[in-house]
Amino acid sequence: MKATRKRSNNRPQRPTAAGKLLEMIAMRHVPQALHVVSVLGIADLLADGPKSADELAQTTGSHGRTLYRVLRTLVAAGVFAEDKAGRFRLTALGQQLRSDAVDSVRAASIFLSGESELEGRLIDCVRSGKTAIELASGTTNWIEYYRQPTRAAIFNAAMTALSNAHYAGVVDAYDFRSIRKLVDVGGGHGRLLSMILTAYPKMRGVLFDLPHACEGKPA
Repeated sequence: MKATRKRSNNRPQRPTAAGKLLEMIAMRHVPQALHVVSVLGIADLLADGPKSADELAQTTGSHGRTLYRVLRTLVAAGVFAEDKAGRFRLTALGQQLRSDAVDSVRAASIFLSGESELEGRLIDCVRSGKTAIELASGTTNWIEYYRQPTRAAIFNAAMTALSNAHYAGVVDAYDFRSIRKLVDVGGGHGRLLSMILTAYPKMRGVLFDLPHACEGKPA
């Protein structure tokens, strides 16, 4: 008798509903890891070449083995690369975490992935209708930023990074030719307004925001 070979099924298996949800739940580790390396300034430290986790930990005053695990998480996400000697370097993606990068997203990572005292507050916000800062501090966002200028600076830089990433298409999507004066209320550093005025040089623009935003705008 001729032996029959069992067909192998090499088709990738579709994830189960539970597996897909677990992937979504686990995704929260990536923004937290990005927050850590942004606060520590890891991308700036790697600007001049690869370094080991222990070298980076010594410079930043952190725990080497724990930092290594964070860096490995971001290697899997394509932010860093690790060589055979265990040293980490920036990828093209990771370059945008440098504080001196054009359209840097470091502040956005610190703000959007951090605010540790606000973590886990969403359920309380949904139940109360209040913001996380109101629940944590008893004040509104804006009063809190008046009290903490450093925190306000990070917030404003984060909003500018979002403008760079998401609003560039606004100029192409809308015809502003009929507008003589454009007022951007709550425009932060004025990045969106400046993009529109560059495209429409005959237009006049007015930026209106709180002092902590206007005073901190880039030169």
